[in-house]
Amino acid sequence: ERYAGDRDPLGLRFRLSPHDPTSRVVTLVGVTESLTLEDADDDPEPVLLVPQAQNPPSFASIALRTRGDPAAFKQRLVAVMREIDADTPLYWVRTYDEVIAVANFGQRLLSTIYAAFGLIALLLAAGGLYGVVGFTVAQRTREIGVRRALGASPGNVMKTILRRSAWQVGIGLAVGLALGVPFAVLLSASMQGQMRIDPGIWLLVAGLLGSVALVASLVPARRALRVDPMVALRHD
Repeated sequence: ERYAGDRDPLGLRFRLSPHDPTSRVVTLVGVTESLTLEDADDDPEPVLLVPQAQNPPSFASIALRTRGDPAAFKQRLVAVMREIDADTPLYWVRTYDEVIAVANFGQRLLSTIYAAFGLIALLLAAGGLYGVVGFTVAQRTREIGVRRALGASPGNVMKTILRRSAWQVGIGLAVGLALGVPFAVLLSASMQGQMRIDPGIWLLVAGLLGSVALVASLVPARRALRVDPMVALRHD
């Protein structure tokens, strides 16, 4: 598009450096789409492919498709290369999965760091939630005593406590999710443009925090229910 315009690009001749009259003149014999030739997270860019016979490289990479386990073909590949040219050594003979793993090492490391910080934040949130909910329920020991003295059954008292705690935790989770989703999108945008939000992760986090809140409500409530109503009425 840059050099040919509306003309047929095949057979077009042009200099690699238009401003250098001594640069090589090449003939265009084919057109390919933009490619990624360096890091895996690089944006595809226009590239020029030159035959090795015209531009012999110091190092070259080859890709082979094998039958069966590719790792088992390594020794055979070394032997075949030795038969073709004993003076040409092979370096970094790896399977495609190994190449991809090395290319994505930085992204995987960043993902691991994000996951570690997220897990620490989740544990801190769970611990803080347990403490706050447990303290709130414990502060209602006197109320529990009044309800018991008026004839309320332990089941009804427990339902009231759990209902109120569920409302508080539910509001907190709703606000947290509303604020967390935009930040998750921003973080995932740095991971090779992956902006997919996994609902399973959100459900897991919400379920964990909800379970922590449930335990934090049950433990002090059961402890308060075991106290004699008259003693609970005198609780400060």
